Amino acid sequence: MVKIVVTELGGSLVGQEIECCKGQSICDALRDAGVHIEVPCGGAGTCGKCKVKVLNVELLPDVITSERINLMDEEIRAGVRLACMTTVVDGLMVRVDHSLNGALHGAVVETWVAEQGSSLSPAVDPGDIQGRAVGMAIDIGTTTIAAFFYDLKSGEQVDVIGEMNEQRVYGSDVMSRIRTASEQVGYLKIMQQTVIEQLNRMVKRFCERHGLDVNCIADMVVTGNTVILHLFAGLDVASLGQAPYAPVSVFGECCSAATLGLNMRDNAEVYIMPCVSGFFGGDAVAAMMAVGFCEMLGNVQSETVYMADIGTNGEIGLIHQGKAYVCSTAAGPAFEGAHIQFGMGSVPGAISKVWMQENAMLCETIEDQPVIGICGSGLIDAAAVAVQLSIIDEAGSIEEDSVYAAETDHGEAIMLTDKVYITGKDIREIQLAKAAISAGTTVLLETAGITAEQVDVVQIAGGFGSKINARNAAVIGMWPERFGELAQAAGNAAGAGAVMCLLDVDRRRDAERLAKAAETVELTMNQSFEGAFVEALMFG
Repeated sequence: MVKIVVTELGGSLVGQEIECCKGQSICDALRDAGVHIEVPCGGAGTCGKCKVKVLNVELLPDVITSERINLMDEEIRAGVRLACMTTVVDGLMVRVDHSLNGALHGAVVETWVAEQGSSLSPAVDPGDIQGRAVGMAIDIGTTTIAAFFYDLKSGEQVDVIGEMNEQRVYGSDVMSRIRTASEQVGYLKIMQQTVIEQLNRMVKRFCERHGLDVNCIADMVVTGNTVILHLFAGLDVASLGQAPYAPVSVFGECCSAATLGLNMRDNAEVYIMPCVSGFFGGDAVAAMMAVGFCEMLGNVQSETVYMADIGTNGEIGLIHQGKAYVCSTAAGPAFEGAHIQFGMGSVPGAISKVWMQENAMLCETIEDQPVIGICGSGLIDAAAVAVQLSIIDEAGSIEEDSVYAAETDHGEAIMLTDKVYITGKDIREIQLAKAAISAGTTVLLETAGITAEQVDVVQIAGGFGSKINARNAAVIGMWPERFGELAQAAGNAAGAGAVMCLLDVDRRRDAERLAKAAETVELTMNQSFEGAFVEALMFG
């Protein structure tokens, strides 16, 4: 065993020693000690988002080549290292400073849901419960968790609590979490406990706010993508990481809250929303419910509606002449700040809007705070402006003679401010993300036998989808120009669908019917997808 001293700015371990195993990375040592640090790549050393400051850096060997790619020379001289790539040595002094990484701490969680107008017929009879009877609808996202609390006797919303998903320390995307859960002994259980314990703390927080006991929580509906729901239920995720990506369960069923370890009313059950497939989960099914797919299913006279829930996985649904088509495309975590040099979540100081004014590029930050980085909506705006001002060419290369281009420690870059810029590598990440959404959309439309001009309604769901400029997304080629004009923000549609199933038990059958009826378009097996993806990599 070796000992290191941890200084976590604003944290509880200031100046404390922690014991770690010889050969452990700083990242693993911190995680074992309960110190949360962002590791979007799951510890592969590729994202550069787990920076820490080593105060006695002379104890460490020289920085390895793969680490230098993600560190500036001035950072290396100041003792900054990647926690996942640095092995602990006895007596090491480590400072955890979240500002080094553009971390997601304090990021805004999407908790707005549209009014659903569901009838009130919950799974439990609130008349049998003395005192307050509260139900929870929970959207467990890859990055965030939103919990909606409803009075089951009146159907009124009582509270909403949003937090960052503490599982993100095991990777920013589902593939990173699959690797961690399936390759590291015991981590499936640890990752399940992480989310269960977080939900229990959210319940406790709610009860303390309202002077209630945990026994008031009488029912719960949980939604999330297929991997997240497997981790929540403690099911093996290994099969979801390799073809044919078959889930152990597609859910659409109840399980015991006590068995899961959730602090609720005695004998309470948890309904887990149904999934369509390994990569089209309960969250996307819930989102389709919220924008009216169930009512249109089987109705050949219904409108043609396109729905996209854009996150690390881009889940796309389309209903045309009463038939539903779905696909999931690996957009990656770029729009959530991962793999972007100055990328971050929606935190104060993140550039959230970029626009042109008299051929000048202007920026706005969240809460008008000093610039510290850029979030997903800002990335899309910046890319659109770069296209419009010819700062980047059709292939995404930065024009060296542009007044906005400059040579940096990370190569040629587009300067947004004197401190924050977009690198050529960042542009590649944006291209991959937008091309995945675009190609998935193209294939889905082709499968339904229609063009973009035949789509009547476009709903963009999720926190990120609610904040982006849909017209700018069309400028960079994420979807057709018509979609940019039609796009409506659906808010947390996954949460809204879960609320519907909480307040009206019959809506659960609707969700199951929709999940079974939807035709899954497998993009990995689709001949059109690769060509559409390559074409969509281009700008303009």
